[in-house]
Amino acid sequence: MNKEVTDPKSIHKLIDSLYRITPVYMEVDGEDIPVKVLDSKPQSVTIRSPKVNSNTRERILTMRSRDNIFVSTFLEVGVDELGNSILQPLKILIKNILAPVESNTFIVSNIISHNDIFKSLGDDRISQLIKRAPKVNFMFDFFEVYVNERMNSRMRLMSSFDKPIFIPNIAQPDLVKSEFVPFNDYYALTKSSDFLDKYKSEICIPIKYKNFVMIGYVHAMHSTRLDSNSYNTFKLVASSIIKDVHTSGVFEESKENCPVVEINATTVKFLHPPTRLASRIFSMGGSIIFDLISKSGHRKFLRASVKAIKPTQKDYAISCDFTLNSPEEVSGLEEFLKKI
Repeated sequence: MNKEVTDPKSIHKLIDSLYRITPVYMEVDGEDIPVKVLDSKPQSVTIRSPKVNSNTRERILTMRSRDNIFVSTFLEVGVDELGNSILQPLKILIKNILAPVESNTFIVSNIISHNDIFKSLGDDRISQLIKRAPKVNFMFDFFEVYVNERMNSRMRLMSSFDKPIFIPNIAQPDLVKSEFVPFNDYYALTKSSDFLDKYKSEICIPIKYKNFVMIGYVHAMHSTRLDSNSYNTFKLVASSIIKDVHTSGVFEESKENCPVVEINATTVKFLHPPTRLASRIFSMGGSIIFDLISKSGHRKFLRASVKAIKPTQKDYAISCDFTLNSPEEVSGLEEFLKKI
């Protein structure tokens, strides 16, 4: 059951005890961005945020505990000398995320451990796939498909920002849009490289296993400049290669259709036969990636941490905590669980 708190003392107590020690996000133009709560008083809260909505003074801050999501509504009443926002608390909506969902409408399948993803990359089929990749030399002066279990500098850069790289022209930093790795961070990575003497533009699109685990990238450079049409064409080529990687058959997933016995927006418990592969996939504290499939056929890729492995008369009962990194991911799972 959801609960709304409007009493200033109760709001202050919640913010002071939870928001200062737990990751907090603020909704800005439909995006959840991390913010820092610097100070909390009964009548005001001071936060540091990289950006804010300029068309409204309303500020929505969200914090997630194990059992609940706290959605706080504030009014920005000022800015301190360091540029931090001073907010007046109005209310907090406490949403219960442990409400049970009818479990027999879901199954878990295509399960793989995080470690096995990287072990699979040494398979010869990956090497052959890279050799067969279209070279698109008619558009680019340099092209490569890079797949490796170890992150290099480009993979780390794209992973840290969770964005691809698109540099239309190294001489015009202002052409780099916000949906790509920032120019300054890119330039700090590449300024000592001699390739800047030869290439002036670059596109680099990450290859992620089910959009979670970075395993490589598709990369192109040009001696002069590239435009948005070049990027869109290259993205189609990269998407085809990424699809081929996923369907290459190198990733040894458990294809068992595992019935879900308990599920909510935080945890899942399912049954898996005691197979050889199960003994390798499931370990206490281990990270797994799997498909959660509803009775209606809807499918969602999810990550989770294994918290319990208990033998039953016939199967293993596997209990996991979902790995959800933002309120947006939590709300996405909540919406999916309604698609029964």
